[in-house]
Amino acid sequence: MIDSANRPLGWVAHGDIPGDGEITEAMANPVSPTLNKRTTLKDALSMMLDADVQTGIVVDRTGAVQGLLTVDAIAAKMREGEHAPEFDQFAHGAPEPGDTEPIEPEEHVDDPAADPASLEVSA
Repeated sequence: MIDSANRPLGWVAHGDIPGDGEITEAMANPVSPTLNKRTTLKDALSMMLDADVQTGIVVDRTGAVQGLLTVDAIAAKMREGEHAPEFDQFAHGAPEPGDTEPIEPEEHVDDPAADPASLEVSA
């Protein structure tokens, strides 16, 4: 919901819209953060997560609505960024920069539990 100057007042849930379709300012729930052209994607994401919402409202310097920004749109943009190939590699278990060999799990041969045949049985 916006006011006469196109400034955001809040959201009205579909189920809260009366049968006659008339909504009032009192019905608006102002949960989404407002973002501007100086808000970084990182800050926008942080603001949305703090507010526990999936969408931020992009406004101009007068506070008028210019559009919406979603968590999904930020995630898509981050996947396109310069760090995306490295991030994707780490997410899939590839070695970190500087590692020359894949990291293998360590075997504890001196641990009797690692080799059941080495366990002694007392009578």
